[in-house]
Amino acid sequence: MTQYFRMALMLVTYAYVIIALTFIIDQVVKRRTDILMLGRRRYYNRGHVIVCGLGRVGYAIVRELIIKSEDIVVIESDPDNRYLPDVRSHKIPVLIGDSTLPHYLIDSGIGRAKALICAIDSDLTNLEIGLNARAENANIRLLLRISDQSTAEEMKKRLNIHFVFSKSYATAQVIYDSVKKAISFL
Repeated sequence: MTQYFRMALMLVTYAYVIIALTFIIDQVVKRRTDILMLGRRRYYNRGHVIVCGLGRVGYAIVRELIIKSEDIVVIESDPDNRYLPDVRSHKIPVLIGDSTLPHYLIDSGIGRAKALICAIDSDLTNLEIGLNARAENANIRLLLRISDQSTAEEMKKRLNIHFVFSKSYATAQVIYDSVKKAISFL
């Protein structure tokens, strides 16, 4: 009897180990597949706004778009971005990848989007994304973050960019308005 009990115990132990290993392997493979597929999911939205870059400025833009009930798709290069959990909690699709690569713009539905907002820290990167977007969708409204206001205005004129915004210019404008207000009280 003890021999049968030992054999049964051994079989149950083997089955438990196999099931546990199967579960662990399944989770690892699923995680790896999710990492590989994050940037390759296609979105078929129509009339949506694509936001490239989810730093402080990009996140503020996304929050404003949420308030305005806009349909949004975000492209972000950092899978560990601190704002991603909040954005995903609003059921906003997020592509993890380099938005300078045209296939990420295509996956985000650039051909059916009404606007593209580039809020990345690099002027050249934003310009490259905007030009790639314009190549895919000639009618898309482009809003690019450009640090130098004079460069931004020149790009706007020459490249048919609908709107350029400069964080430093906006900050300078706020400071100027505050100083003007403070001086008026003197």
